[in-house]
Amino acid sequence: MSFLSVGMWCTNPSSQAAPTRCMQWLAEALDRRDDVNVVLGSPSINRRSWEVQSADASPRELETDFDVDLVHWNNMMDTTIPSRLDVPAVLTYHGDVQWSEPHLNYGRFPRVRSVKERLVESVKWRMFDGIHYASRDVSERMWDNRHQVVIPHGVPPHIDPDAPEAYPYQYVVHVSARSPRKNPDGIRDGFNAADVPHDLVVAGSGWNLPNAENLGYVPDDELSSLYVGADALVFPSYHECFGLPVIEAIACGTTPVISDRYSLPEVAGDKGVVVNPDDPEDIGRGIEEAVEMNTEPGIRRTWDDVAAEMSEFYWNISQVCT
Repeated sequence: MSFLSVGMWCTNPSSQAAPTRCMQWLAEALDRRDDVNVVLGSPSINRRSWEVQSADASPRELETDFDVDLVHWNNMMDTTIPSRLDVPAVLTYHGDVQWSEPHLNYGRFPRVRSVKERLVESVKWRMFDGIHYASRDVSERMWDNRHQVVIPHGVPPHIDPDAPEAYPYQYVVHVSARSPRKNPDGIRDGFNAADVPHDLVVAGSGWNLPNAENLGYVPDDELSSLYVGADALVFPSYHECFGLPVIEAIACGTTPVISDRYSLPEVAGDKGVVVNPDDPEDIGRGIEEAVEMNTEPGIRRTWDDVAAEMSEFYWNISQVCT
């Protein structure tokens, strides 16, 4: 059996942000395979939560000291230069909000940060031998690369469709860290416009919506119960490049109310209710429709599925670039 050694380069493996967590779930699923070995390279000392071999090693050191066959980047915006490697460099491109909705970019000066990120991406894009996207929506807006692939994310491994319900009363839920991108006003006004006998429960840091139960950060082991007990997920974001809460909710049998923008209709497929995020009445209509829908719970796509497809992409890149 042929064997592939993959170096995962992640500058902050302890981050709870979705891009880092997806990279971790991918790395661990790849490492469970018989045909792949994974080494996490990072300048951070906090690598213990990743259940793979790890080292204080740069991308170049992953190549020279660990003899990896390729290096997979988690973040284009770090200071490393992929073209300096003699092995293929692969990037997971997580988002393009700085291109499509620069006013929603994070930070104190979002437009300034967006310009900086666009300049860096314009220079570094073709330094990568392969680009991985989690949604076709993003891939169609970005530059062509010699080798690119769309491989959707899997349901996070901590999601359990058989978890007990969190609360005994009727509620709809929103899950995210608060940002302008999540459309806070639309969530509030849309819920108020809905004629449903439900409470609004909001999980995630930074939220303080009136007339809602703001839970703050919810640990992984409590999320499933929150989804299982909810009658709908309210998720009318202005911009998402994937939207993990959508597939988490669907896995738990909860119908998502999603905006008609960017990747969300693609990710939800026929399991979601699509609304106009600028129209509170339409969001309310979506909530009313979603709470009446019957979404069968069940995890249809795991990170082992993702790893199988990614392994094939790695092999293709390795063969073409050697």
